Amino acid sequence: MSIDVQDPHRASLPRGPKGLGFAQAACVVGLLFAAVSAYWGLGGMWLVDTLPHSLEDGARAGDTVIYVAVWVAVVLKIMAAVLPLLALRPLSKPAWNRAVWVLAWAAAAVLISYGLAQTILGLLAVHGSAGADDRVWSAYLWDPWFLIFGLLVAAALVRGRHPAGRDAAPPAGPRDARSQAAGQASRRASPRRRRRPAHHRT
Repeated sequence: MSIDVQDPHRASLPRGPKGLGFAQAACVVGLLFAAVSAYWGLGGMWLVDTLPHSLEDGARAGDTVIYVAVWVAVVLKIMAAVLPLLALRPLSKPAWNRAVWVLAWAAAAVLISYGLAQTILGLLAVHGSAGADDRVWSAYLWDPWFLIFGLLVAAALVRGRHPAGRDAAPPAGPRDARSQAAGQASRRASPRRRRRPAHHRT
């Protein structure tokens, strides 16, 4: 007969914040999206023909405005990818926590609204009477990518909200958790002193 003894050190180790999985997924999706834009910003021409004709022509002609817009998009995508991870980790100052939280929600709102609107417009253009063939990739890949990115950011923020507020103290590290668990185990192992009954005077 085996007895399952739970390790107090392992049981007391802090878990990651809620919503961390969504935040990590949003970071991966956002960084991949930024990498594609950075590739185009460096002059790469692979998949440029999947863009609408106006953007494709500007990229092939080396239009400065197009390339500046691409690099601005790279910076914004990287920021939006990192913000959910920062929002779930309490920072040293409460004001920074609130600022990062607001910025992350703003990024999620912009990504969702832009991606949803552009996806709907692209699908209408592709399947409408005009039959805009240059919007196929945008309607089925690039614009939904914005939407999925924004939904992951929003899911991380919704899942990771703290009922006690964002200004709570940061969680204890692994070393603090191990020391606390060791103290609890030693207190449980030490024998309790029995109280001596009081002697009543006769």
